[in-house]
Amino acid sequence: HVLDRPIVYPPLYYWTYAWTRGLTHIEAYSIFVAGITLAMIMSLAITLKLVKQFEQDDYSPKTRNLLILFWVLLLFTLPFFASIERGNTDPFVVLLWMLGTYCFLQRQFIAWASISGVAMMYKIYPAVPTAVIGIAIIASYARQESKDYKTLLQIIGSGFLAMLLVSLMWWQQLVTYATEFFPWYADSDIHIQPFSHTIQHLKLIHPYLPAAAMACIFLGWCYFAARYIFRDPLMVFFGCLGISTYFAAVSYVYNLVTLYPLFCLLLLRSRTWQEVAFLIAGVQVFIGDPEIWDIFAAQEWRVLANALWLVLLIPLYSTRLAFYRQDKNPGYAFPPLQHATRQ
Repeated sequence: HVLDRPIVYPPLYYWTYAWTRGLTHIEAYSIFVAGITLAMIMSLAITLKLVKQFEQDDYSPKTRNLLILFWVLLLFTLPFFASIERGNTDPFVVLLWMLGTYCFLQRQFIAWASISGVAMMYKIYPAVPTAVIGIAIIASYARQESKDYKTLLQIIGSGFLAMLLVSLMWWQQLVTYATEFFPWYADSDIHIQPFSHTIQHLKLIHPYLPAAAMACIFLGWCYFAARYIFRDPLMVFFGCLGISTYFAAVSYVYNLVTLYPLFCLLLLRSRTWQEVAFLIAGVQVFIGDPEIWDIFAAQEWRVLANALWLVLLIPLYSTRLAFYRQDKNPGYAFPPLQHATRQ
């Protein structure tokens, strides 16, 4: 407990605040705000680098400046402001995921697995996109697209090794967290309010709707990732990060900074008015003023709109664009894992 408030996060998360000892509240808060702002700037830099590498036909100084402006505007929306006000560390998770994505797409698979392992020990929800990517990788082996089983074993081993090393540093605290705090936190049933987006709120519409919505989102993105992880890797990795916070029992607006890379990619690829309208609808549904929904309907319908957008993104946007980019630029496809050791 800190100030009589239970710390419901893993030990690694807690100990990353050790640097605040000896500082005043204002000093620590100022450094923290600078840190999460820097994390978002670094995430933008990685996003631009990946877009330049994989979106060569659409990338130019003009589009780069547009993406920078769009990202800066996103930093003035509610999720990042809430991160500043609440002292939330999701910007660091975004940075870890973007670093891992960069390593994966540079075929540094061991580094990707290690970073993913650390991210899951820092917060729990990166386990969702990591699981989706893992299933996609296994599916590529099942289809015989990937054949380098040594690389697969290295990926699995390095991921578990990173998690084990972190666990051994605070083993007793991790056991306490896993047996006491995590079960309590996972069973939390928070009252629905405008700044929460957990899918569990959908039980106010129908008791079985939360399970159905989570299954549609998770299985839908598993399907898309399994088919396109080597054809459209940016959409897969950015989209998986975007869905990650919807499976927790407790999710708040500050978690939605995880959607910023996905919004940037969709902006870059928007070519028709339907695509632009879909993006604008997504930005409004996810990071617009949630209290507007009180005018028209209950807040649970806002959460349902979130879930529908994440599911509809697959057939209405991602799949068609994956085919489009593959036909337009055959070199866009990212080599499967059998090429990893041929550098």
